[in-house]
This record gives sequence, C-alpha cells and structure tokens, in this order.
Amino acid sequence: MQTARSTENRCEPPHSSHPLEVFPLFRRIPSSLARDLLYTLIWNSGLALILGTAKLMMSAHEVGPAAVFLRVWVVSNCIGYLVHFGFILSHRVLGLPTGQSAWSYKIVYYALIPILGVFIGYWLGLTLLNIDTHRYLFTPTTLVSTAIVSLLIAGLLTRIFIGRARQAEAEAERQRELTRIELLEKQALVSNLRMLQAQIEPHFLFNTLANVVSLIDAAPAQAKQMLEDFIAYLRASLSATRAEQLTLRQEMELIRAYLRLLELRMGERLRWRIDIPDALLDTPFPPMLLQPLVENAIRHGLEPNIGGGHIDITATQSAGTLRINITDTGLGLGATVREGVGLSNVRERLASLFGTAGRLTLADNAPNGTQAIIETPAPQAH
Repeated sequence: MQTARSTENRCEPPHSSHPLEVFPLFRRIPSSLARDLLYTLIWNSGLALILGTAKLMMSAHEVGPAAVFLRVWVVSNCIGYLVHFGFILSHRVLGLPTGQSAWSYKIVYYALIPILGVFIGYWLGLTLLNIDTHRYLFTPTTLVSTAIVSLLIAGLLTRIFIGRARQAEAEAERQRELTRIELLEKQALVSNLRMLQAQIEPHFLFNTLANVVSLIDAAPAQAKQMLEDFIAYLRASLSATRAEQLTLRQEMELIRAYLRLLELRMGERLRWRIDIPDALLDTPFPPMLLQPLVENAIRHGLEPNIGGGHIDITATQSAGTLRINITDTGLGLGATVREGVGLSNVRERLASLFGTAGRLTLADNAPNGTQAIIETPAPQAH
C-alpha cells in the first residue's frame, strides 16, 4: 500500500497541474515544463479562437478576419504565458499557496494572478503588435471587455485549480484512511497469529508432556529425546510468534521440531521428508502458515489411518510464484479437510498479506491422501 502524502504535498501547484488535464486525453503525457508550455499554447489558441470569433460577430473591423484572429492569438498567448509563469514563480519563489492555507486565501491567489495576467498581457500583446496602447487599451469599452475577460479567465482557472486541490486533499485523506486500515489489519494478523499459537500449544503441550511421563520409566532415553525435541519446538515456536516474517529455513526448523515430536509419539506410523532447495531457504515467509496444514494432515489423515502414512513438504518457485506442497498419504481429501479455525486462519492471512495472489488449494493425492498447496508471490530479486 502507498504511504499517504501530506495535504501540502498533494495540493498540486499550477505548474504541475495544467488546466487541460481536465480532459483525460491530456493526462496521458507525464508532466514536464516542455509539456506544460505546449499545453499552454494549445489552451491559448483555443481561447483565441473563441474570443476572435466573438469579436468578429459583435462588431465591424478595419482589418480582415485573418488579421483579427492573429491579433487575438498574439494577445491570448501573452496573457496565457504571463499567467503560466506567474503561477510558477509565485509557487517556486514564494511557496504559494501552502497546503495549510485557508480556502479564501487560495481563491484570492488563483483569481489575482489571472486578473493581473490579463491586463498586463493585453498591454504586452498590443505593444508587440505595434498598436497604440493608450488609444486602444484605455478606452471605456476596452477596459470593460478586458475586465470581463479577466474575470472569466480567473473564474475558470480558479474553478479548475480549486477543484484539483480538493481532489488532491480527498485523495490524501483516502490514502491516510487506507494506511489506518492497513495498520489495523496488520494488528489483526498479529492477534490471529497469537490466537492460533494459543490454540495449537495447549493440547499439543499436554499430549507431549503426557507422553514424556509415560516414557520416563519404560524408555528414559526416548523420554529424554522427546523433551529435547519439545524444547527445540518451543524455541522455534517462540521465535515465530514474535516475528512478523520469517524465512523458509526458520519455518522448516519449526516444522521439523514438530514432526520429530509426532514421530516419537506415532513411531513408524509417521514418515516424513522436507525437500526445500537451498536457493529458497532464505526466502521471506510469514510465520505459522504451514504448521496448521501439517497438523491437519496428521490429525485427520495419518493418525486415524491404521498404517499411518508419509508426509512430503516441498517448495518450488517459477513465474514469480512460490509454491509449497504439503502432501500426505493418509485417508484422503474427505477425511483430512476440516475447515476449522486453523485452515480458515491460513486462508484469511494469505488474503490479507497477498490479496488474490495468495492461495491455499486442497486436492486429492492419487492414489490416496491429500495435497495442501500454498501459493504466494515470490520475493523480487534485489
């Protein structure tokens, strides 16, 4: 998830948010000075076409239509580029407006620069066209029309920029809310992990200690070995519950300790193999995702089976996906699938951590047994 940027940063200044971007077509090209200067030319030319047509329709002129459009085009570009650079300079030199500025201040800011740009641009354009500015610009008719044009342009730009600023602030607020939700989901995942561990350990703890007690007199060496394996399991389990992320190597240490304990209890009825390529052992992996699947396979697949069975744990990586298979030769899918808290917790954690890219699939293992397949996105190489 992206980190929400501050309102001040998200309040886009005019030099990086061109008015033409209200049209989706003009948002396809990334913002740059060259692009914005070109967009301003297009914007100015469009205004010149509108104002020139209106000028021709409203009154007669001493020159032809082409000359009228040329004059309006020159004046429009003087106005447009003065407004453009006015926004750039005020933002880069004076840092205006800031994200914390009041909306009334922002409205005045976005309106004042276009108004000044229109009056100064009119004067500059007429000067470039070698037209007597005193005779033409300072007549009541011209002053009124200039004021109207300046207000229209100021209103239009203010509406566009204020709208973009409001959208930016709304997006920043949305990102902050997403960040808050992500934090809550992370806390929920940690709580679920603790709860899962709390569910696994009591019954497993009591069964193991009961087995140790029963072996102390009859088979002290085996009781000692079971205690040593149990200590190794608790050590690995404690590390898992305290970490947000382990490696496959650490996760396999926990699974090995767990299987050794079960092997002492079940004897030859439990056979197991872990085959993880060395290249994948240091792959980051969420803790406690695999043990519920191994436990499910033993409790519902192998223990009820008279002859026990075999568990294989393998891992492969291809096409950007890490795939871990837990395969047993127990009673089969109908017996081993118990959508209790363990499996539900695994599915929920995969969805929370990886979205649709994290999957748990249960399938038959021909000729007998079950496959539990976990798929997650493979970490990117650095």
